[in-house]
Amino acid sequence: MATVVLDAANVATVSSGILRVQRLEAALEYFQRLNVRCIAFAPRYWVDGLQVFEDDATKATLRALVDTDKLVLTPPQAHDDYYVIDYATKHDGYVVSNDMFRDHVMHKRRFNGHTLTIAWVKTRCIDFTFVGLEFLPNSQLMDKVLHHVPRPPPPPLPTSLASAAAPDHHPSSASFTSGIQSPVAIPPVAMSYDDDDVDMGGSHHHDSPPASNSRRVVDMSEAVYIDVPMWIVAHLYENDGAGLKYFQVEFPHYTILSQQTSTAICIL
Repeated sequence: MATVVLDAANVATVSSGILRVQRLEAALEYFQRLNVRCIAFAPRYWVDGLQVFEDDATKATLRALVDTDKLVLTPPQAHDDYYVIDYATKHDGYVVSNDMFRDHVMHKRRFNGHTLTIAWVKTRCIDFTFVGLEFLPNSQLMDKVLHHVPRPPPPPLPTSLASAAAPDHHPSSASFTSGIQSPVAIPPVAMSYDDDDVDMGGSHHHDSPPASNSRRVVDMSEAVYIDVPMWIVAHLYENDGAGLKYFQVEFPHYTILSQQTSTAICIL
């Protein structure tokens, strides 16, 4: 059975600054009816604070969800996204959120020893909408949830290997088949073809995987040129090319035309 983690703040938000706990209840009940293990994470100030929910009835509802272990409150100074993603990756689960977690991908944040990638977000984050208070998750991803077979936990390392691995200051993480993988250094190339993207079924979009940095014939009349200062280009290559990796995911086909004071990035 799959584990589903609700980003409670995202699920309950109707519009900026307006939250409805009934939406969170509807999502929890949806998964409960399907016998899918589901847990939500929300910031503690939802219950302890006075500015989010002022009425006692809503706070009573939240406390009831906490008491029944359906809702977990995160520390007030913490980012609740961290707990949502961490718990989902720990249990080989899914996240219910319309957030693409781009900032975490951009900064190559690590969860349970693995770096978060766009590929994992696309295959493990269930987008949703509401019709009134009727919760409607992405049907294609829900099919994956209902047929999900959790991966077995890795066997414990022998004591000698575990102690040898502990002081490693340059970790290299093994890849999850679902898309969380180790960071890869991205060298500057004339034309980049991103093959890290996967579709909802977990397979690559392309019929046959192209070679790294493969080239293709393009109609340059359709190209869009963006003049970018050199300091921004340099920033893309910082942190082992994290910014460039994110750029490649968003714009998989591009070329860089270098100049002295600026660089024209040509998006194809």
